[in-house]
Amino acid sequence: MSAVSFGPGMRVTANDGGRATKGVVQSLHRLADGTTMATVALDTGKTITVAAATLARA
Repeated sequence: MSAVSFGPGMRVTANDGGRATKGVVQSLHRLADGTTMATVALDTGKTITVAAATLARA
């Protein structure tokens, strides 16, 4: 199984409270446990931070 990599500026679909919402990756950061988190500016105007593993390409 290969991982999909994401970077700033990429269009993605993120889970915003149970809704699949499109947006753009703003930044990525790695937690101490190795989890990569992504800050995503959603098309709705909201900004969320989610585990990068939960993102899909838009």
